[in-house]
Amino acid sequence: MNISKKYIKESFKKVGIQINENAVDSIEFKLKNIVDRYAAMAESREFKRVTPIRLSRILDNENRL
Repeated sequence: MNISKKYIKESFKKVGIQINENAVDSIEFKLKNIVDRYAAMAESREFKRVTPIRLSRILDNENRL
């Protein structure tokens, strides 16, 4: 599943909430930052491949911070 601006808008519309373009941009920016942070954590652990187990290690470590 891709998280696109269209998906974000449709998700809010589905629950009856209006969202403006600035809010969509903010959500998109936040999601990109999260992905970048996960990639940096994987790199710091010298992962060559991210699997669900390794991803859970990244997420567990982030929740401890």
